[in-house]
Amino acid sequence: MGFDGPTFAFHPDRRAQLRAELDAYYARLYGLIRDELSYILDPADVMGDDYPSETFRVLKNNELREFW
Repeated sequence: MGFDGPTFAFHPDRRAQLRAELDAYYARLYGLIRDELSYILDPADVMGDDYPSETFRVLKNNELREFW
């Protein structure tokens, strides 16, 4: 059984909005404060550029390459 409708139109701005809303939802769900969420999304932003780890490095690099 498949989908019998028009193809889904990809909208980068809408995607960014949805991701931001999901980030906010999960931050609230887990009771995260701003610094904790910043660390999860971009540890170097909190710990400094020489911090050796990033939690979502591949995703971040792919999105920077695609959208910037």
